[in-house]
Amino acid sequence: MVAGKNSHPFADIDFEPGTNRRLGGWEDTTYSGAIQFLPNEDIQIDASYMHIDKNREHSAQNWFGELNADSQLMNCGQYNPDVRPAGSGLGGGGDWFRLFCGELPARAIPIDPRGYAQQLDTDFIRASIDWDLNDDFTLQYQFGQIKANTKTFGYKDTLPGCTFFVPFCVFESGPIGDFKTDSHEARVVFDNDSNIDGAFGFYYAKSTDFRTSNFAAAAPLTAVPTAPIDVLDPTAFIFQVALSNITTVTRTQSVFGELNMSFMDDRARFGVEARYSEDKKEEGEAASGGGGDLGAFAGAFFSDTFSSFTPRVTFEYDVNDDSLLFASAAKGVKSGGFSAAATLPENRTYDDDKNWTYEIGSKNTFNDGTVQLNATLFYIDWTNVQILAADEGNVNPLSRSIVRNVGDVSSKGIEIDGAIAANENLSFYGTLYYGDAKYKDGTIDGRWGRDPAVCDDVVCNTNGDIGGNQMERQSKFQTTLGGEWNDELSADMGLDYFIRADLAHQSKMFGEAVNLSIVPSRTIINASAGIEADGYSIQLWAKNLTDKKYVSNAVVQQPNVAYNAYLGERATFGITLTARY
Repeated sequence: MVAGKNSHPFADIDFEPGTNRRLGGWEDTTYSGAIQFLPNEDIQIDASYMHIDKNREHSAQNWFGELNADSQLMNCGQYNPDVRPAGSGLGGGGDWFRLFCGELPARAIPIDPRGYAQQLDTDFIRASIDWDLNDDFTLQYQFGQIKANTKTFGYKDTLPGCTFFVPFCVFESGPIGDFKTDSHEARVVFDNDSNIDGAFGFYYAKSTDFRTSNFAAAAPLTAVPTAPIDVLDPTAFIFQVALSNITTVTRTQSVFGELNMSFMDDRARFGVEARYSEDKKEEGEAASGGGGDLGAFAGAFFSDTFSSFTPRVTFEYDVNDDSLLFASAAKGVKSGGFSAAATLPENRTYDDDKNWTYEIGSKNTFNDGTVQLNATLFYIDWTNVQILAADEGNVNPLSRSIVRNVGDVSSKGIEIDGAIAANENLSFYGTLYYGDAKYKDGTIDGRWGRDPAVCDDVVCNTNGDIGGNQMERQSKFQTTLGGEWNDELSADMGLDYFIRADLAHQSKMFGEAVNLSIVPSRTIINASAGIEADGYSIQLWAKNLTDKKYVSNAVVQQPNVAYNAYLGERATFGITLTARY
């Protein structure tokens, strides 16, 4: 993937990790293997291993903010004269507004070539045993292990001159760390070819996650660098401050079961599932080492158990051989946790994030299977939403965000997908999504109800009231339309070919909960063509065929600190070879 060219004057590097003239470039290496053992007709043993090595260059971004670089782009909210007084180390002088309103421009700032998006090494191990105890019962066991090591080194300044902490260039490193999890699941499955089947079991997992993040400054480049920066070497920087050093150990225990019944000559099916889980979390945070505007934290240890009950109910009914009606209701829970560095003690633990999702829909085929049309109506009731928020009570303007339960969201909408086979060679397909995700009335977002205020009761409420606002980074409309022509290329050689094109449209979305900055709508065209045989295939493909320059997403890092608009993938062409044996 390439999201644009890096215009930094010293981006002609030949080392890794780093970012050269490409933005959004990547290099992935994956290898895997699997083995199956059948000691007898009743037992099957499977094992597999996969390794993934990812090297991600810095993505194309538009980075600015009142307390960051390019503050002159701020255009609404409170007016803040002389926000960077001389001698503050923040650029010196300047009068501007405190927020940004309107469409985020799709400009790509120069990226310091020493920065990069991610270095990630991951190992996956999986093993399973299926043992048919008799004709009715099967014992299943699965083991899984994931080990991952990651480093990031993001550039957080702009040219010319690196204006954030003059005369230094600012970088943020995070997350840096190691993650490991081991999981075990055992279940007994009952199925005797009657109208009732089910399963029950137990799940246990232990994960250890060490992560750190740093705020650092390096001297501006005066020539093309010759070697990468080691993010773990503090001597490589003019200064480096550890914003966090956190170790989290989570032990999860769950019991679960499901029961499925069919009736009305198997035309109707009813299922119920339930899981009870306990997440015991222990988290320790070492002293941050911060100071001044970055704040400081002396470290702490937390321990708590978060329990949840998550049921799911489903129903299906075959109206006829070509039409099916279905309905479901399910509860989901995202476990609570800790914000150890929160200034106020009551904010150092946050609660579970919960939602109930309700769906009703239909799946249909018409005209002897040449037409398919499916539709789903949904409603989501989301409570205690976990969101990064300003650290209430911390007066430092550059203090890091903490996780808090901001409020409640409701989302309702419809999903439609369909396909038509015009003839034996030509087919068309499409999808349509409409979703209206809004904060419920009375939701107060501490990121915006701040002191000193950044809102002005004109563009946003100074008390942080976001009730009725659209949830950030959620488009209301998404649609795809496509077509494919396929035919036989050579009967003697067993070759087929295809030509495919599709159009994807996404409506605008907001960058933050107060609905001020806007990620504009976009329409992207993709195409591909290929040849297929029994043992191999070759495909030529093109993404963003018209080379549209657009903002794909945005993150607002606290209200007035930083706006980060990520640019989407530019025109990209490639070839994919696949062999099967």
